[in-house]
Amino acid sequence: MQAACRLLEAILVAAVLAGTPVASAASGANRAAFATAQRLVAALNAHDTGTMRRTCAESATVIDDFAPYTWSGPDACRRWFAALQQSLSATGTTNFKVTKATPIFSDATPSHAYIVLAMHLSMNVNRKPASQAGNWALVMRKGGTAWHVTFAAWAQSAQ
Repeated sequence: MQAACRLLEAILVAAVLAGTPVASAASGANRAAFATAQRLVAALNAHDTGTMRRTCAESATVIDDFAPYTWSGPDACRRWFAALQQSLSATGTTNFKVTKATPIFSDATPSHAYIVLAMHLSMNVNRKPASQAGNWALVMRKGGTAWHVTFAAWAQSAQ
C-alpha cells in the first residue's frame, strides 16, 4: 500500500512538473492542510527548523533543484533545509525569502491532501537583488488531528 501511495505521489508531481493545467484553486482543499502549507512557508522564511520538523512527516521525500536533489527517509525535511542553507551560502545568496505563495491547485480527502503553490522567492546573490519563481507541490497526510508533509517538490519556472 505504501508503494502504491508513493507511486501516486510521484505521478501527481510529474504532472505538475510537466505543466499540466490546474483544475482548481485553493477553495477546494481542506483548510487545515492549507494551514500546514502556510506554516511550512513561514518556517522556511523564519529559518525555524523546529516548526519545519513538526510540519513534516517523520519519513518524507523532498526534491529540489540543488545537489543531491532528493532527500528521503527520517528527518528528510531537516536535512533538506540544512542542505539548502549550505547551497545558499556556497553561491553567495543572502536574504532568501518567500515573498509570495499562492495556491494554484488543491485536492483533499479527509486523510490526504495535494497542494501546489506558485511561489516567488527574493534574495541577493553576491549582493545583487535576484528572484526566482516556481511551483512547490506538497503531498500531506493527516495523522490524528495534524497534517504532515510527506512529499515536497520544487520546480523552478523558466525565466
